[in-house]
Amino acid sequence: MSNPWHIYDALIADIPADLTVTSYGVGHYWAHVISSDGTAGLAMYYPNDSPTVFEGESLVGLPLREVAGLVHSWNGNESAIGMAAINAWYNRLERATQVGVPAPSVSNDGKNQSFTVFHDDLRDKKVGLVGHFPQVENQWDDICDLTIFERSPLKGDLPDSASEYVVPELDYFFVTSSTFVNKTAPRLIDLAVNNGVKLVMVGPTTPYSQFLFDYGVYGLAGFCCTDVQKLQTFLSGIGTLRVFDSGVRLNQVRG
Repeated sequence: MSNPWHIYDALIADIPADLTVTSYGVGHYWAHVISSDGTAGLAMYYPNDSPTVFEGESLVGLPLREVAGLVHSWNGNESAIGMAAINAWYNRLERATQVGVPAPSVSNDGKNQSFTVFHDDLRDKKVGLVGHFPQVENQWDDICDLTIFERSPLKGDLPDSASEYVVPELDYFFVTSSTFVNKTAPRLIDLAVNNGVKLVMVGPTTPYSQFLFDYGVYGLAGFCCTDVQKLQTFLSGIGTLRVFDSGVRLNQVRG
């Protein structure tokens, strides 16, 4: 791919022009945007010292497509808001279930953890995972040849720069969709799809876009918020709610 912005621009282009932002925020690890059709979008990011998004200027009332354009920003907070705005279009449950088909042997009842869904497909395969997920490592370590890529590698990990050399040899590659926020997603996607690797984008930052399937992504294993009030309670830090308590996990694969 000569232009790494192509994926972002394609995701933004399908957002209807008449939708606007009714609420948004950047909190601890999560950015959220709620659109005028009531859909909530999330994006995970890592807190930094970036200034507040448009300090002194509200994004409420602006076209959702315009706010989604913030994903182009190299300011981490702004990029996260932009990605959340993208998901505030794609991740409405009724739309998301029309993209691809349910992963094999999945009921899509909202309780299937994305990593568990693909467990049986990974036996004796070469599998790559971006980042550490201890519960996943315990499940997968004995059934597949597992490689973990980490920006700050621990013993047994590979540095994320090794992905250029190792990913083309994998059978499956699981990538957190927070990589859309830090801009590493386009290269990771290309490395996988151009070498016939089954790529699964995971986590609530995942947009349920047919474009990604058409591009060559194998699986979208993310989250659709179905209860905005519960989501806002989670984001406020009040009580014991988790992000997944406000909606359903949805595991779709390319049809």
